Amino acid sequence: MKHTGLRRPLCLFALTFAVTAAYLVCTDEWNGARVALVAACLFFVALCIPPVRRTVAVLCVLTAVLTSSVMVYARYQLAVDPLEQLSGETVTATLRITDLPADGKKTYRARVEACTLLKKGTRICVSFADPEAAPARFDCVEVEARLYTPADSLRSDGIFVAAYVTGATVRDEKRPWYSFISVDLRGRLLKTVREALPGQEGALLSAVCLGDTSMLSPRVQNDFRRSGLTHLLVVSGLHMSILIGAVTLLLKRLHVPRAVRVAVLLAVLWVFMLLVGFSYSVIRAGIMLHFLILADAFRFRADSMTSLCAALLFILCLSPYAVVDVGFLLSFASTFGIILLSPFFEEWIFRRDFFRKHTLCGTLLQCCCTTISAMLFTAPILALFFGTLPMLSVLANLLTAIPVNLLLPLAFSALLTAQISFLGFLAKGLFFLCRLLSKWVLTAAHAVGSLSIAVLQVRHPASFVLLLATPVALYVAYRLARGRGLLRVGVTAAALALLCATLAIGVSHSTVSVRVAGDGTALSAIIETGEVTIAVISGEDQAAYIQAGRFLAACGVQSADALVVGTADEKNVALLAQLLEDTPAKTVVYAAAREWTAGIADIKRQPLTAHETYQNGGVSVHLEGGCCQIEVGDTRLLFVLTADAALPADGIGVHLLVLHDTVPDWVPAVTAGQAVVVCEQEQVRELTGRLPWGVYPIHLSTQDETVSFVTTGKGDLIDANHYWL
Repeated sequence: MKHTGLRRPLCLFALTFAVTAAYLVCTDEWNGARVALVAACLFFVALCIPPVRRTVAVLCVLTAVLTSSVMVYARYQLAVDPLEQLSGETVTATLRITDLPADGKKTYRARVEACTLLKKGTRICVSFADPEAAPARFDCVEVEARLYTPADSLRSDGIFVAAYVTGATVRDEKRPWYSFISVDLRGRLLKTVREALPGQEGALLSAVCLGDTSMLSPRVQNDFRRSGLTHLLVVSGLHMSILIGAVTLLLKRLHVPRAVRVAVLLAVLWVFMLLVGFSYSVIRAGIMLHFLILADAFRFRADSMTSLCAALLFILCLSPYAVVDVGFLLSFASTFGIILLSPFFEEWIFRRDFFRKHTLCGTLLQCCCTTISAMLFTAPILALFFGTLPMLSVLANLLTAIPVNLLLPLAFSALLTAQISFLGFLAKGLFFLCRLLSKWVLTAAHAVGSLSIAVLQVRHPASFVLLLATPVALYVAYRLARGRGLLRVGVTAAALALLCATLAIGVSHSTVSVRVAGDGTALSAIIETGEVTIAVISGEDQAAYIQAGRFLAACGVQSADALVVGTADEKNVALLAQLLEDTPAKTVVYAAAREWTAGIADIKRQPLTAHETYQNGGVSVHLEGGCCQIEVGDTRLLFVLTADAALPADGIGVHLLVLHDTVPDWVPAVTAGQAVVVCEQEQVRELTGRLPWGVYPIHLSTQDETVSFVTTGKGDLIDANHYWL
């Protein structure tokens, strides 16, 4: 079959994409532009798959672009704006709790059953003033609450309104039928794991099998993050394909008829999805596995790219704002890279006689190539959003590939046999093997993650993405324009490179990275955008400046545009001078009430200015009354630096709130997306109990812990992770 049949869809797509992209750029709707970019990339690669299935993939992506682009704008106008106008209203409502708080957070997800101001079925984010009144999942609750506008990151889940509950009563109503799997069975399995494998081995097993990372220590999560093994802690296609593959092999060994086998596989798949929850990675893998299972039922060859495009279409039509979710982008990008590049690597490997004779070596090399395929397409996202890249991911995946592939079937077998009393001895043996394999994975992650070269700090994400995207654009251009002349190849490659560069620059300039460290007496923070770096210091003794210097050095900050000094007096001028010598700053922002201007003026090591406010492009800093307000685009950050700090006049609504040691009385009234509390360990419970939103406490007195937040220029908190320097 010739490829000429694709000319009409190609022209139609090109015209639609050009008009849509121009409209989205003019209206500054970057969310829709990202949807269009993802769809465009998938369309170009769709041209590389067999012509019979290619049209299906093209139509899926084309529909996704049209539908999601229109729905993003329509949902914003019809849903977001009206709900934002309700901020500050007090309502009485009946809610159905759908999801419990994620790790380190205090916000529940719920669906409105009845309310005077909200429509039935509206999704809402809920936090409770009294932690003891917190309900269980799928409970029906009558609440009295104050509405407010939530963080933009919740839009990816279709949530545009949040509520702070002051009074709640749980109603005695029948829960949905599937709650037995999602709540009762899941809780029973988690309890089985924790009783059989206490410690971090059991916590890893819970994360790998059921997606529960609550028992993993921050240090272990940091090891997995630095070694590039975070995908093992997030239930995705790897876990589901291993499970379905093991069940398929067992059913074929038992000679189960095809129809029964398909029914059993679909049932296992749905039960597992209900157990782990419907995250974007689980939905994407579930749809693709449905294609694979049904292909076996109807005796046709499944096409991975077509099923990936169908998953993209399904998710974006249901939730267009999913494209702002970094997990969604990473899931599709990694799968996209594996589908595109893995067949090429596999063909090259097994053409060699050596690898045909030594299949184990060939399999290990194929594992490395699969990791590289995923890294090539996820690296731009990691660089743009997090500013870091795991450099030893291939080594870590090579060390853990075989143990993980053995761990998952053994773990599921152990959980199944543990539920049968007379098979308890077999469950103990399986759990013992799981302990050994989990210990290996934990050791490998720690060994690789503890190396100094494990993580690369990307200082210029836009340039890095452009450098990485150019070869990919050239390859796609070659496939598109093969046999059509060198000029067309060059024009197409230049257009693709320009598109990648424009998006990279736009995203990197609207990205805000916030890193916080400290103990009960000192606070340090680094705020970075694409062009501006700001450092914040709070503390009145020598230890505060020493900690700040260590923190800046560990984060690789060699110079800053502005240094904000929250608390200081004349005796700390020498310490400030030493800090400025190590980390030069153009501007020092300090409180005028601290009369040490003369001392600042005596610092002649570099030219600088000193005042209470600072502005540089789209970044503004204002220090007043013990509070430091920093605005980057639409993102608002508020640092409470002293115990007697006063509420700023315009500080009611912020995206990130950072507290030092104590919580002033006015803090619970602040509308915040997330909060960081720097305090001693014994204060954590008392402080976090007074705050209605997600809190990340920093309570190590060793001054080695830091928490990192990444937000977009629209105030969208997309990540919060613990690191050790």
